[in-house]
Amino acid sequence: MTFFASDMHLAHERIINYTGRPYKNNEEMNESLIKNWNEIVKPTDTIYHLGDFCFASNYKNWEARLNGKIIFFKGNHDKKRWLYSATIKFADYRVYMTHVPPDNIPEGISLVLCGHVHEKWKMKLWRDTQIPMINVGVDVWNYHPVGIRTLLNELGKWKKEIVK
Repeated sequence: MTFFASDMHLAHERIINYTGRPYKNNEEMNESLIKNWNEIVKPTDTIYHLGDFCFASNYKNWEARLNGKIIFFKGNHDKKRWLYSATIKFADYRVYMTHVPPDNIPEGISLVLCGHVHEKWKMKLWRDTQIPMINVGVDVWNYHPVGIRTLLNELGKWKKEIVK
């Protein structure tokens, strides 16, 4: 199975107040995010983490506690040199992934996945196009990674709503 997440901000206590996360402290947030991740992501799953993984340089310690093969993207708080962006194909979609909602996307893209905006929005159209953009930040997915099937199902519902 394939999953997506962004903006976990492990070891970043100030993110609790900044985004209104429902945790008393950093330790509670970290443990809850790890538990939520491991409840749904199996060791054989692939997960694309689209930036702002952790606020400390000991990312390997956090990674070791999480299930799945993680493909990391660089966020504005990450110090590692991870991927900046990538394009993959799922179902009938050509999916562009990056941390910050992009100013430009490659030709032929039919879906954009990003993070960075935290709780501000879950789905919207990219600029003045018909290309949907989905925020995969944990803040809008109940502090869990989100599976590709769930994303595509939610996208289908959302498209029906915006056509009304």
